[in-house]
Amino acid sequence: MQGNPWKIFEESHAHTVLVLIKDNPGILRSDLYNSVIGASRPTVQKRVDEMIVARLVRVERSRTHSAGQYLFLTEQGQQIAELAVEMKQIIEDRNV
Repeated sequence: MQGNPWKIFEESHAHTVLVLIKDNPGILRSDLYNSVIGASRPTVQKRVDEMIVARLVRVERSRTHSAGQYLFLTEQGQQIAELAVEMKQIIEDRNV
C-alpha cells in the first residue's frame, strides 16, 4: 500500500525531515534522527518510514556497516522538498 504524500506532509516534523534529506543526500538514518531538533526519535522514525512507503524517500544499505542506512529523496520527494522550501520562504517574506 502506498502512503499519501499530502497526509504525511501534514504531520509534525515532516517538512524538516524532508528538507534535511534534500540538503544532505545520503544522510545516515541515525544521523537524521539526531538532527531534528524538538522531535523524538520515534517521531522522526515514523516520518521517515511513512515517506519511504509513499515513495518520497529511498534507502540504500551500507556495504560496510550492516546497520547503516543512507537516505535519499526520490524524484517526487525532491520536487516536494523544493516546493516546501519555496512555501516556507514565501511565508517568511510575508511576515517580515
